[in-house]
Parts: sequence; structure tokens; C-alpha cells
Amino acid sequence: MNPQDKRRTLVEWLSVVVALAAVAGFVLASLWRGWYPVHCHGGTPLWTERFLCGTGLVCVAYAAHRLHVRGPIAAVLGLAAVAVLGTLAFAIVSNPHGFLHGRETSESTQNVGARFRGAVAYFEAEHLDAAGHVLPRQFPASVGLTPDRPFCGDGLGWCFKASGRDWDHPSWVALSFALGDDHDYKYELVSRGTGTSAEFTARAHGDLDCDGVYSTFERSASVTAAGEVRGGSGMYIDNELE
Repeated sequence: MNPQDKRRTLVEWLSVVVALAAVAGFVLASLWRGWYPVHCHGGTPLWTERFLCGTGLVCVAYAAHRLHVRGPIAAVLGLAAVAVLGTLAFAIVSNPHGFLHGRETSESTQNVGARFRGAVAYFEAEHLDAAGHVLPRQFPASVGLTPDRPFCGDGLGWCFKASGRDWDHPSWVALSFALGDDHDYKYELVSRGTGTSAEFTARAHGDLDCDGVYSTFERSASVTAAGEVRGGSGMYIDNELE
């Protein structure tokens, strides 16, 4: 086979890979969200899926024709082989972090970190009661797991459908915390005590593969005898890829 034919064959195989990656990725991401490693994005496919699916339909017609010219058996075997490679390629292209590391966990770490900083700022600020009296320094009141719905129960795989009603608890309002987009995790705030006995934990739980085993991301803080907030050295993480 001369170099020109080799280059043409490579282009044909790459066309099939792109095409099947688009089709396989679109179908898997749309119908099997609990397994396929894509970002939580509601019912709208990622732009990469839409783009690859459209261009892939053109590529697959040409590539399949060329494979068929060389014989039906070669066509079937070739298509079967690149179907597997194509799916893997699409997974890596559309979400390398989710594919190589299990799932996208930045949502939980960012939101828990933001709630931690917000709670510290709340404690350090002065708050008054209805009569205008200064209240003892404290963290926002505890809030149970939010949204108050089962994991994997919103019809979007592991995703929770965005709802403004989920975030109307006074503590979430005080922290200006509300998620306007579909999201992966539940969030809670555990708070107790006032003054130097005050302490709190900001926490997130997820079940990204819908197997009933939950991940945990949390940060905690307490108050020193001098009235200063002392936070943990970092984020506590358990079962990160769940």
C-alpha cells in the first residue's frame, strides 16, 4: 500500500470513529445518564454532542460506503471495532475529567467552600433581633439536606432539577446560596452554639452512579476563646467518585 492509500485509509477510519462517537455519545448521554460520564445539564445535550452528531452523520455515510466496498464482513467487523473506540473517544473529548477521574466533583467543592466562607462572614458580622438588640455571634441556623428529594429521583439520572423553592430557607437566603441550574449534589449546614461555643459544618452529598452509596464533601469550623473562627485545614472528602 503506497503512502497516499495509507493516508486515505487513516482518514476513513477516523471518520468512522468520529461518527460513531457522536451517535453513541448522544444516545448514551440522553438515555442512560446514571452511567454515562457527562456533566449534569438537564435534558439538553452538550454542544459537543450536538456538533459531533450532526457532522458524524455525514462522515458515517462516506466511511461505511468505503468499508462496504471492501466486503460486508470487513464492514461489519470494522464498524463493531470502531463503535467501541468511538464511544471511548467521545467520552474523553466531551468530558475528560468525568471519564478519567470518575465524575465532575468541582461543583461540590466550590459550593461547600463558598458556604464555608459565607458562614464565617455571617458569624463575624453584627446581627440584631426585631427589637434592635445585638444578638450573640453565631453561625446561620442548621439546614437539612437540600433539595429534600431522593437521589436520582428527578428523572435526570443523578441530577437534581433546579428549583428556586429549594433554597428559600432563611439560612440559605442569609448566605445568598441558591442553585439556578440543574446540579449534582445535596447540601446541608449543621450549626450549634453561640459565641466561643459556636461551631458549624458545611456539607455536600452525592450519588453520581445511583447505587445508594454517597460521597461526602465537608468543611467545619469552631471559635477560639479569643472569638476568632478556626477552620479546618482543608476539605474532608469521602467516596469522592460516588
